[in-house]
Amino acid sequence: MELAKISFNRKTFDMIPENERIFVVQLSLFANEITMLHKLIVFSNNYKGGETGLTAQNVQSFFLIKLLAGKLYEGWRLLKNSYFKSKLSQQYDDQLSPEDKESIGYIKSYFKKHNLISLIRNKYAFHYDARHIKAELSAIPEDEVLDLYLASDHGNSLYSMAHIISSYALLNEVDNSDNLKALDQIFKDVLGVAGKFLTFSGVVLGKIWGKHRIPVSVTTITLRGVPGINSVILPYFIVR
Repeated sequence: MELAKISFNRKTFDMIPENERIFVVQLSLFANEITMLHKLIVFSNNYKGGETGLTAQNVQSFFLIKLLAGKLYEGWRLLKNSYFKSKLSQQYDDQLSPEDKESIGYIKSYFKKHNLISLIRNKYAFHYDARHIKAELSAIPEDEVLDLYLASDHGNSLYSMAHIISSYALLNEVDNSDNLKALDQIFKDVLGVAGKFLTFSGVVLGKIWGKHRIPVSVTTITLRGVPGINSVILPYFIVR
């Protein structure tokens, strides 16, 4: 794998107008974070083991998808404030290809209507409200089996019952007639919007750098031994 390493100093970076510099940092942070979360979700789903390990991987993967949903919601707020309201969009939208315009158009359309990402962020990704949990407790069937996995090393304990309770509430909000269909829709929405954000981020950051043509040094870096995406597993249970 080859990478182009682009280097510059702070004085050079200051040649870009301040509002655009701030946006470059904001959008770059956001792109890094959703890239990492997207990979972690894939790595978590690569597990092909026994029932207990699979339960842990499912809990881990669903947590990561909720965390990614929260980041995507904040990414939309970032674009609204620092790209659209700041009028940067008027400078760069016309430079986008039809495919790139489709990405930002998809994002705008998605968040301007009722959507799963906002639901997950506002109720399930970061909150532990007692009234909400009370409602979640009543959402699961009375005969649902709830489990705890306890280890002498607390880092390997898993309170999967809490995940089951919370997941039922979310899945029922999405589609109370078919939980598997609801789960598929959540993954489709979150990963699909993440992909659109990454496409838009890469293109617009490139447009900003290209417009200002600040002096940089470019070095080609060759990485060896890079693993394939399907060969990496993010385990829950570990031995210290």
